[in-house]
Amino acid sequence: MAPDRWPRLNRRRVRDSSSVVMFDPGRSARAVPARGRAWSSAAAVSRTIALICAVVLFSGPCAADPWGDGVQSFTAGAFAGFGQDQLPWIVLGPPRGGGALEGSVDALSLGNGGIVTIAFRDNVLFDGPGDDLIVYENAFHVGSEDGPVFDELAYVELSVDRVTWVRLAFDPDTREGLAGRAPVFSRPRNGIDPLSPEAGGDRFDIEGSGLTFVRFVRLVDVDGEIADVGDLVAPGGKGGFDLDAVAAIHSGALALISGHVSSAGLAVERARVILHPAEGVRRYRRRTDADGFFSFSRVTPSGEYTVRARRVGLGKAAATVHVDMTAVEADVDLALAR
Repeated sequence: MAPDRWPRLNRRRVRDSSSVVMFDPGRSARAVPARGRAWSSAAAVSRTIALICAVVLFSGPCAADPWGDGVQSFTAGAFAGFGQDQLPWIVLGPPRGGGALEGSVDALSLGNGGIVTIAFRDNVLFDGPGDDLIVYENAFHVGSEDGPVFDELAYVELSVDRVTWVRLAFDPDTREGLAGRAPVFSRPRNGIDPLSPEAGGDRFDIEGSGLTFVRFVRLVDVDGEIADVGDLVAPGGKGGFDLDAVAAIHSGALALISGHVSSAGLAVERARVILHPAEGVRRYRRRTDADGFFSFSRVTPSGEYTVRARRVGLGKAAATVHVDMTAVEADVDLALAR
């Protein structure tokens, strides 16, 4: 689909820093109060890609790529504006770096204090050897490749469930641990592997975060709390951190937990099924279909989960299942009993 056919934003509303812009590729964008729940995804794109793979290429599902798949939420800060008319697409997929001396224009300006949350929907970032995450901004050297870096910085925050967030440690003096410090050299068709160190961007090892898996990356413009060169330039609509792309160096498949609910050997329709991770507070809910079947897709393969089923008048049941990086599917049968 051509960029000029993608959904456009109501610019008068997205420039209000008290609003959160919500994106759904299949609908028009809209702004809601910042306290409201933000939801968006690149689901339409994922479904289209899957259809092409399965129907046109006759090759089954496509392997998940390492790139961020959706903009979960975006809160515009002061002097934001640039790139918003191309959301969410402008921050999805591989980077389009401008090199050492020129910042990319394929970027979203967060504005001073702006916040954007990127979601991995068809894959999960996991803690592997060395660096695990890359954030691509549009930093560049001023004057020459040996000149100072024009940087606009952001804190990096991680979550597996959008309930608990961890901010990566950083040094305010060296800026180590912040995003927005390194130029980006990789762009489509220039021969530089975007996941390689030669590609540029800011690389992070999540080992010290206490997280094994990451599904959401939140970037928060430092808003003057840490000085950067961008503070010295009249921002116009290009204020704050500028996001080009986000990538998972260590990217794995999500898990599938499914099964059936029965009572006295018969399938139970509309039984309530709850999936609860052994570690974590977020629960996921489903209802069984006419055959008693339920399914939880895109599950983080983080170990043990408890599956509970209940139907008023028929009783309840529970079981524990295990999914990990080597076993991403689990099936369970739950027989209700009073």
